[in-house]
Amino acid sequence: MYKLIIDKNKLDIRKTLNSGQVFRYHMLNDEQIFILMTGNHFVIVKSLDQGYLFECSEEVFKSIWSPYLDLNRDYDKVNRRIIRKDKRLKEAIKLHQGIRILKQDPFEMLITFIVSQSKAIPQIKKLVDGLSEEFGEQIGTYDHVKIYSFPRPKDLAHLKEADFREMKFGYRASYLEAGVDMFLNTSEDLSELSDEALKTKLISVKGVGDKVASCVMLFGYGRHKSFPIDVWMRRIVMALYYPEESIKISDKKLEKFGKEMYGQDAGIAQQYLFEYGRIKIKN
Repeated sequence: MYKLIIDKNKLDIRKTLNSGQVFRYHMLNDEQIFILMTGNHFVIVKSLDQGYLFECSEEVFKSIWSPYLDLNRDYDKVNRRIIRKDKRLKEAIKLHQGIRILKQDPFEMLITFIVSQSKAIPQIKKLVDGLSEEFGEQIGTYDHVKIYSFPRPKDLAHLKEADFREMKFGYRASYLEAGVDMFLNTSEDLSELSDEALKTKLISVKGVGDKVASCVMLFGYGRHKSFPIDVWMRRIVMALYYPEESIKISDKKLEKFGKEMYGQDAGIAQQYLFEYGRIKIKN
């Protein structure tokens, strides 16, 4: 067991899991017990008054779960930098501090964010869990909940578009086949690529556009300069920064604006902007 003593304003696992960046997890016992999963790893986490109890050794916590939860980053400094850029986000940061950008498995992020297109989170989770149950391995059980690893590219290599369609992935079926093929047939280490080269590689996959690529870069590769723009983020950025703009502004321009505005903290800022928009933008 490893006991992490930390203020919930510095790490709030419940808020982080509910922030739309992760689709494989379980929350039990009135959201006081969490099952965190990434790749073929999992851990049971119990909420304490002054932190969390991780059912793993200190060595495993430091090697897997501390990086996963981005605990080496000083979010107080990040928050101060963001507020200096736009004081309006002070309210959102105060309400939602404790959200961290998870460092997840890149292949899992590509597949799950392809699935996420035009789907609500409960539907995404159901599809992703089904994929894990069918092609991953059962790696544990907790309170009658079976825990599965996420399949590796080789585990899905035999699947074609028709197979994914049969599993109810709809039009995303051909995109999933293409995503698996890219990981299977790429010899270079994608984590070593520059941001620009990595994004080019990701958007070369059929069905992967700027938004999905940016999400994979941010949540899978830890590229915190990424600034994903979806329909909701577009509405927020337009309302906050281009309220009088009558001509259409492309998503690429909005993404560029976010990167230039918030620099190294763009990915974290977009999480706060998302929450700010939920508070302030009604339509």
